[in-house]
Amino acid sequence: MEVFGNYLHRDGFTFITKNGRINFFQTLIHLIHNSFFGFVRDVWKLNVKDYDLIISDLEPVTAWAGYLGNRAVLGFGHQYSFDYDVPMLQRFSIPRLAMKLFAPVTETVGLHWVTFNNQPILPPVIDTTMRLCPDKNHLVVYLPFENQDNVASLLNQFSGYSFKIYGPRTPEVVGNAEFFQMSVKSFKESLQSSRGVICNCGFTLIAECLHIGLPVLTKPLKGQIEQLSNAYTLENRHLAEVFYCLTYENLKHFIENAQRKAANPYPDVADAIADWVVSGRNETVTELSEKLWQSQRDLVRLASGANYIQQAR
Repeated sequence: MEVFGNYLHRDGFTFITKNGRINFFQTLIHLIHNSFFGFVRDVWKLNVKDYDLIISDLEPVTAWAGYLGNRAVLGFGHQYSFDYDVPMLQRFSIPRLAMKLFAPVTETVGLHWVTFNNQPILPPVIDTTMRLCPDKNHLVVYLPFENQDNVASLLNQFSGYSFKIYGPRTPEVVGNAEFFQMSVKSFKESLQSSRGVICNCGFTLIAECLHIGLPVLTKPLKGQIEQLSNAYTLENRHLAEVFYCLTYENLKHFIENAQRKAANPYPDVADAIADWVVSGRNETVTELSEKLWQSQRDLVRLASGANYIQQAR
């Protein structure tokens, strides 16, 4: 966070999960007993009158403060892509309505892995400097919503394979599985030297895998509309393998056959968004989208050409 300089921190809300599923009842109880009044206080005290624009990535304190303060609030992130004509399960469900009320905005800019019928959404925001390093023959596992003992026990059944597991558990080695606590530097190093990733169905990690050319096996968090919709897109676009239950049979084929593939590089969307905001957002989101997806297509062609030359040598 140091890059932001004089920043403020607020707790906001959190979802309660257990064994790969959102527990809506416990989430509601936690909200009522621990979060609600603190949230109201944080919104009420956040001074937004000196700001021209508030950017929220589905963060409710800033979004509500801006909305109630009659300020422009730009919703920026993957979740906002579902405001457009992209695949989404249960588009008019109660959880989806709750997400709309969770962080109200006046304008949205959505991100997604691919384009859909020329909808004005942008490519992902990732670290575009990431590249594949020499393969160290391990798989990265990021399943923080699952029972970590179950994850380790299951992976230990695959003798002869090495797993690096990132998440909430204390660092230790359990058979052929090594646990690491989250660290940007360590995680990126493990990712770039791996031959595949097993993870939940979030957005950014899978975007990074597509960017550098890593195969993905992914499990959506049960009850989470965004992750279930992500899984639907990944299956239909053949971008990743999807499983819905943590079993030996569902992991076996991927673990035994995971191989690196062609990269699908993305442009520097963060830099483009920063320029767009600073310039007063003179371009429409549609124009910005078209320009960035054209850059992505150019990068893919360059990567394909470089790979062809390397193979020829």
